[in-house]
Amino acid sequence: MKATEKLIAAIDKKLERFNPLWQAEHGVGGFRSRYYDKTGVAKYREWRGVKDTFYDYTQWLNNLLSMVQMVASAPVPCLKGFWEYRWMGSYLGTFMFIDRLFEGYRGTELRIAHMNMHAIVQSLTKRIAFALKNDKRLGGGPDSDKIVPMDEVIPGLIMKGFKGLTGFPLQTLPEFIICDVDQHIEPYYIDVAESFGLPADVCSRCAAETGVALDDAFPIFGKAFLTTNMPCNASEATSMFQRRRVALPDYAVTLAMQHTEPEALPYSRAVLEEMIAFVEKEYGVKYDWNELFKYAALLNEQNTIELEKWDFFKTPYSPLSGIAESLYKLYEWQSVNGQDPYFNKVDRKVIEIMRKAYEDKYIPFGGKTRHRAFLWGPSAVYYTDFPTWVQNC
Repeated sequence: MKATEKLIAAIDKKLERFNPLWQAEHGVGGFRSRYYDKTGVAKYREWRGVKDTFYDYTQWLNNLLSMVQMVASAPVPCLKGFWEYRWMGSYLGTFMFIDRLFEGYRGTELRIAHMNMHAIVQSLTKRIAFALKNDKRLGGGPDSDKIVPMDEVIPGLIMKGFKGLTGFPLQTLPEFIICDVDQHIEPYYIDVAESFGLPADVCSRCAAETGVALDDAFPIFGKAFLTTNMPCNASEATSMFQRRRVALPDYAVTLAMQHTEPEALPYSRAVLEEMIAFVEKEYGVKYDWNELFKYAALLNEQNTIELEKWDFFKTPYSPLSGIAESLYKLYEWQSVNGQDPYFNKVDRKVIEIMRKAYEDKYIPFGGKTRHRAFLWGPSAVYYTDFPTWVQNC
């Protein structure tokens, strides 16, 4: 074992001049020198040393496997999807996108980051295959009428009470997630909305969603559609255009926005009860509260672990940081919302690594980080790998 370690150390020393971190420290290049000028296209993979480069490559293969499984599970619908929907082509940039997200990551930080990212990749690829396989624009499928299309900001957990039905956040695939991967896709859909005669919207996300609807770029399935006023007034206007274009019976889940008002909770509860009754009527099913509580326990565990992560974030010893945390939590909380036990498994593994790192007083990124940055931005204009850029400065 010691001989192997010595060999690896010797190889790392010999090839250190190809390591962009070493290059940056010695003034002979860095991360940008790996790219063709004025593009996001890399000339070669990042050299991270023998161990980390090998691990990074295995994770690339792991994500590739998820992509292959997606196409294999629905080859004809996937091919039709690339032909029908502009946003489908943007998902081809996923591999380069992940490479950019984790530039400069080494050791424990790299391993945690890939655990989180692969959870998103395997979940999204399954969703894409499921959506295209049952998309009525592409011919429909066996579960087309068992899907409840819904606005993505309605907590998906509540749909788990409908055994046999699948709640599907309609905007997630063509707008909410893809704009993180490809920032060039959103201006097209915003332009579609404004070319239709609508005024420019203060929220780029809502404008893009409206453009997706007007461009007929939403997959179509289900017997009824759930819209909402959340999270803002712009979203309420967007819902109006979507409901007209999707053209299904719909129920507007108009929840109280002022959560501290005395009447807010009773009002919102009544709206959710009406929503459940609406779905029961349209789909001919009965709500199962025991099934809901089973998945609510998963969400509670995810939130409990997340709060513990925040305690570690307060210290200098957290190997989970930057976009590896924020993008994962955004997807887990917004889109998964307790519905997929795989994310609980990932959370348990990650928190164990974080506990160990804290016990060992492990300082991430070689102890060279100097700043903390708190970032916010609507999805349609968010520069996803900006946190990584900040970390590498």
